Amino acid sequence: MATHRLLFLLVALVSRCGMVDLSAQKLQIIHQVLLQGKTVQLDSWMSVDPSVSVKITTLKWYLSVQGKTAQTYLMDLSEPTSLIQSVKYPKGSRLYFGVDSQTQVLSTRPGALDPIHGMYWTWQSGYIQWKLEGVMKTVAAEIPIQLHLGGFQNNLQTGELLPPLPKWDPANSLQIMWLLDELLRSITPQTARVMSPSRMAQEYAQRIAGGVSYGLIPINTDHKP
Repeated sequence: MATHRLLFLLVALVSRCGMVDLSAQKLQIIHQVLLQGKTVQLDSWMSVDPSVSVKITTLKWYLSVQGKTAQTYLMDLSEPTSLIQSVKYPKGSRLYFGVDSQTQVLSTRPGALDPIHGMYWTWQSGYIQWKLEGVMKTVAAEIPIQLHLGGFQNNLQTGELLPPLPKWDPANSLQIMWLLDELLRSITPQTARVMSPSRMAQEYAQRIAGGVSYGLIPINTDHKP
């Protein structure tokens, strides 16, 4: 009994001092997609630069937590609830844009990996890591956009490790901001349609991962992605 009481007091002291073992914690993640510092809204025209605007009609993408076992999440901008997750984040884990290569070849595909979500090609090509559809309007023309970015084999890997997380404690949610500026500025009429693993898909995936930044939000703060 005395041993149990001592253990309880030790745990309470460690928690009060902020020294919490993250391996036993869950991390709440809130995703926000931004263009020119503004939250992206589907089916709305937004400025890319003074002469170019874009209307995004579909945006889905994958995020994985890489640790001893992988956890995979599917975000869909048309479903706000999919932009908030509570994930297990053991010590030593990393966030990963896309579905990692080991998960790609699993024989079972439950939950977010179910092909019913329209994010799976074939066993050879794997998953679409990022699906963006819409229209880009320039002074000269309107250009349909279809970016179905994927590939996990050989030198056409489109998954990307994301930057290490900032210092975090359970009182805060992690805000992941997906900044689309560089991606959308790089689209040309010739590269606006990518529908299979390719060098172009790989370059676009690198721009997406490179546009990720983090913030911390107190959990008791009301926030809508």
